[in-house]
Amino acid sequence: MTTRVTQKSSPWWAAPNGIEIASIVVFLAAWELLGKMFNPVLFAPPSRVLLSYPDLVASGELGSAIRTTLVAMFVGYVGAAVVGILFGLLWGRSPFIQDVIEPFINALYAIPRVALVPLVIVWFGIGFAGRVFIVFYGTVFDVMINTCTGVRYTEKALLEVGRSFGATERQLFRHIILPYSVPYVMAGLRLGIGRALVGVIVAEMFLQMTGMGGLILTFGETYRIASMLSVVVLLSGLGVLLTWVVKKAERMAAPWKTFNTQS
Repeated sequence: MTTRVTQKSSPWWAAPNGIEIASIVVFLAAWELLGKMFNPVLFAPPSRVLLSYPDLVASGELGSAIRTTLVAMFVGYVGAAVVGILFGLLWGRSPFIQDVIEPFINALYAIPRVALVPLVIVWFGIGFAGRVFIVFYGTVFDVMINTCTGVRYTEKALLEVGRSFGATERQLFRHIILPYSVPYVMAGLRLGIGRALVGVIVAEMFLQMTGMGGLILTFGETYRIASMLSVVVLLSGLGVLLTWVVKKAERMAAPWKTFNTQS
């Protein structure tokens, strides 16, 4: 007589991303209920937000706004990544920069971007250059500080082993310090992408009403709440997508690093 072994099915919350999906469904349901309880001039449920997308796409204003926002964001982000990585590497290895310039960097990092808007208008105007500068300023310090941290916290034992084999400072930097710093650099880039998206929206709202930030202000001022929330939701999805892309790049650049979270 054969015994049949039946496998118990796992609960839904044990499935990959089960809890995340459930939380999104609960959030949307609560939003729908609350949205129908409020005055539509003040708030809109997700069903109305979804229905606003065809008109925005058909008019062309949404596509144009997305292009405007992404171009300024990526120019500022790439510039911040290049400058932040190069200066962060130098900062981590130079005692002079650590002792003399570090206090000024920390002070600049603490200044809110909005406080610089009047100066940005004077220096760069209200156009593309001003938006790029605000994105750059809001992003470069995260990349710089994380890169510097990676250089500073390189394992001393690894450096001593390299020196015991006669490695020069250049060889130590290339073969030990730089690879060890890669996870920190990628973490800085991951933080920076969110800062860049926030920065470009701040710039579009306070400098020149353009892009997705300009749409949010325009729709809010004309009480087109569903359209305004549709842009906000799109921005949130864009932020999630960009962060996911940088996370994937982080895993490719540092495959030896252990990640506790699942993609």
